[in-house]
Amino acid sequence: MKGDRGGSWSMVRTENGKTLKVQGKGRVEFTDDDSDVKSLEPGGRFSFETANGWFSGFSASRFEATAARDGSITRTYTIDGKNVSDDEGRKWLAATLPDLVRDLAIGADTRVKRILATAGPDGVLVEIRRIKSGWARHVYFVQLLDQANLDSATLTRTLKAAGPLLDSDFERAAVLKKAAERFPLDETSGTAYADLSRTIASDFEARQALAAALMRADISPAVAARMVRAATPQGTAGIESDFELAELLQQVPPAVAGSLGQVYLDAVASIGSDFERKRVLSAMARRPGLDASAVAAIAALTTSMQSDFERAEVLLVLANSGRLEGASRDAVLKAAERISSDFERGRVLSALMKTGTLTSAR
Repeated sequence: MKGDRGGSWSMVRTENGKTLKVQGKGRVEFTDDDSDVKSLEPGGRFSFETANGWFSGFSASRFEATAARDGSITRTYTIDGKNVSDDEGRKWLAATLPDLVRDLAIGADTRVKRILATAGPDGVLVEIRRIKSGWARHVYFVQLLDQANLDSATLTRTLKAAGPLLDSDFERAAVLKKAAERFPLDETSGTAYADLSRTIASDFEARQALAAALMRADISPAVAARMVRAATPQGTAGIESDFELAELLQQVPPAVAGSLGQVYLDAVASIGSDFERKRVLSAMARRPGLDASAVAAIAALTTSMQSDFERAEVLLVLANSGRLEGASRDAVLKAAERISSDFERGRVLSALMKTGTLTSAR
């Protein structure tokens, strides 16, 4: 929960006609069973109040803990609008606080650390399943991935568990990005990662999550191929936005993209916007050391574009890259000949003549 590390913080939540207000100042630590406040920063405080709607102050239940400068804590309890004794208040607090701490992700970092020490990663997963809020679950997933050293099997279980337990695209993307930040992805965990990314409806969040994996220095061609396939639109899954898909494909490191072969080319071919496809193809055409097969693939992907201008722009990058020979020259010439506009076709042919490519073809 924001603010549990320091400073003043608060939140208000209304659900099913009930209002919950939580406030604090400074860092709060709870007992191991979450039934009471264990410590507060000197001068700090923690309180929560529950009421049936906004105007139920006289019947509200409230707990407040304040810390003196020496760290000693004073507690006050109000149940249904009435101040109660310490014994009665502690019993009420012990029955109320654990669910509140869990479902609001208050002190999630320390709770996850404690659970890891006693029950390991699977213990944290058990705890996550007890949480009602999808947002709080995502906080716990991120803390698990941040704190634990997970092997491939446990990482796979974690990613598979996250899908049905998280409510939003942002939450799923945050969990995936943390996983990619901390762990290498093999065939098993990479498959779970790609599968979870395909449950993200937001093209922006899906692109962010897949880019995090694809930009790992240790990603293998097989795992990278899974990520690109997950991005390629198929049915209702994949990245449907031409812009977001083009952004992702340009983020793939050239060496990785080159290792993907047809998988990468299929993803480029799925881009319907001539402008966005041109952006990707032009970036590919600027890569140094393109062999004849790469040049031919880029040229071929221009032929299904509707815009003569966008097609010519890609071919101009290839034409201006240097003197083309053999299969490279033939592929660019063939693509240029299919441009309907005399003006756009002439631009490409003129560039080929300037580099000596066209002369060598005759």
